[in-house]
This record gives sequence, structure tokens and C-alpha cells, in this order.
Amino acid sequence: KLWLDNQIDARSTVIVDGPRMLGKKPAHFPPSTIIGIADTPAKRIPHGIFTQDWVARFYAHVYPYVVQHPDRMFLVKPKYDHSNGMPSFLRTRLCRLPNVELLEANSNPWTIIVRCGILVCLPFSSIGVAALSVGRRVIFYDPTGAATYYPDSSLRAHYVTGGLAALQTALTQEESCPKREFFSEQVSVSSAASS
Repeated sequence: KLWLDNQIDARSTVIVDGPRMLGKKPAHFPPSTIIGIADTPAKRIPHGIFTQDWVARFYAHVYPYVVQHPDRMFLVKPKYDHSNGMPSFLRTRLCRLPNVELLEANSNPWTIIVRCGILVCLPFSSIGVAALSVGRRVIFYDPTGAATYYPDSSLRAHYVTGGLAALQTALTQEESCPKREFFSEQVSVSSAASS
């Protein structure tokens, strides 16, 4: 949207109709108490975001929350195969927990959005934006605070960093908040049409 503001002329209008993702988008998103967990593929780079360390820390902070809440159901959806993100020891531990279901990496990404009421994902992933667009609660959890640069304040409002305590607080707040609307109306990103 910010890029478009600088690229289009005053007579143009851009209509934002929500995110596009592969897979068939369902027509109905029933209420759910399941917490979804989705990652982002790690890159083999030494620093910054999207590193293997960043994804590993995400799971290292999420895992204790899952263990501490055996009364909650969790649905985990990796972006790609586990070797490129979630550490194998955490995957093994997560899969053994009776309150966790692991989706296949190649499954339709809308599956987790339909089945969960809250989605915890790395900032600012397309699956999180898609979940927001259909009214799901989303926490963009950053284990290191590396992704604070994102310019869109509507997405930054869902951004959380600060370790397990911050994640627990955010999840508790999301569970008690009324449903928020996101992309609920068409948005014009151009200035008024000139005559």
C-alpha cells in the first residue's frame, strides 16, 4: 500500500481486496478455541530475520507455552519441511504431546486458518495476514525483536516480542478481546481524483 501511494497518479484508485494465498479459500470460518502455530522458512544467512536461529527461537519460546497448557489444543503448520526451520528435537517433542496436531507442510494453508481461533506466526507472514483478513486473531511473534521495521500500523498492532512471558500475555489478551475486523472494507490508497 505504501509503495502504491508513491507509484500511482491522482486519478487512479487501488482497491485492496485482501491477501492472496495458494489453496482454496473456504467460505466459512467457524469459531474455534484451537491455537494455530505457523512458521516462516528459514534462510541460510548469518544474521537478520528469517535465519534458522530466528525460527528455532520462535519454536523454543512457543514450545513451553504448549507444554504449560495441556488443556488447550494446538495445530502446527510448518511452511516447508521441518529441516529448514523447526529444530528436529522440538518437532519430535511437539509431535509427542497429546494436545498437538502437526499438519503436513504441503497442506492447504487455509486449513490452519479455518481450524484455529488464534494464530501465532512469525512477523509478518502471508498466512498471518490472510488469517487477519477473515477475522481470526493473530499474534506476529518475533522472538528477537528483529522485525520491528514493518511500516503498516494495522499489522504492527499484532506484533509481540519479548520471550515466553510476552507471548503468554499476548495470548491471554487475545483470548479475552472481542473479535477485531481487518480488511473489512475496500481501501482507496490514492488521493482524491483530480478534475
